[in-house]
Amino acid sequence: MDLTLLASAEGEHQLTLLGLPTVWFAIIFGIIFLVSLLITVSFSGRGIAREHLATNRLDADEREALKTYNSKRGHH
Repeated sequence: MDLTLLASAEGEHQLTLLGLPTVWFAIIFGIIFLVSLLITVSFSGRGIAREHLATNRLDADEREALKTYNSKRGHH
């Protein structure tokens, strides 16, 4: 086989996986990672106590339920 023909055949070769160029796998997984990051950040403030949800603004039955819950778990 001619060396020039072999070199030109290798120059046209592109890495593919499942019919997609490998660069597209990086792009797709990068987008998936960014979407996962946005979802995680959107739920990150769920455990923060906010002033409008303070216990002094709860109804009497909600305060009693919270008091019972905390007493069962040893919270003060």
